[in-house]
Amino acid sequence: MINSLKKQVNNNLNNFYNALSYKGKWTLSDGVVDCYGNKFPIPIDTKVISKLFESQLESVWKKFCKENNYTIEFATKQNQYPDLTLKCNKTNNIYAVDEKSSYKKTNKLINGMTLGTYKGYFRDTMSCKNTLYPYDSYKEHFVFGILYNREENTISDIEIFFTEKWRVASKTPGSGNTTNIGSIKKIKSIIEEKDNLFKSKNEFENYWRNYE
Repeated sequence: MINSLKKQVNNNLNNFYNALSYKGKWTLSDGVVDCYGNKFPIPIDTKVISKLFESQLESVWKKFCKENNYTIEFATKQNQYPDLTLKCNKTNNIYAVDEKSSYKKTNKLINGMTLGTYKGYFRDTMSCKNTLYPYDSYKEHFVFGILYNREENTISDIEIFFTEKWRVASKTPGSGNTTNIGSIKKIKSIIEEKDNLFKSKNEFENYWRNYE
């Protein structure tokens, strides 16, 4: 059974996409303009790009929630999980949404995404440390993903998806020596939800709660 929030977001993906992409290019590809009319190029830095994506999508999320009877809360500080908390006003269920992005290394593979820690609140599921609400308070944990080409200081060929975190998780950490869950890297597998490494949310959580 498809989660109702997942279905609603996927039915509205064009609205999110149009906030980010125009005629195949990122809507901010021409840079930003200050109050004096001076134009500045945007650094092709993954952290900068990620934050700009989040800023661009904020108003889209607010509009989506108003139209679909959700209440939205944004993370109140850096590194707090999740980026968005959506509460269904009909059921009072709350959902975690983390916004993730990655550039494409080839037309088939991305560099990879980090999907949050596999320690801390992920294991101590009633803790509020570094999370807006305890992990187990959330009915489901989703990823809103943005994949893009990064060539010659230009961002293009943006693809977006919205799915459960466990569906795009890998079985290896996502970055260096940090305790973050890594993602799968095949674009087709991510977009089409094929070749998942985990068969269920429970299998995913059991694996990462016992990792290391």
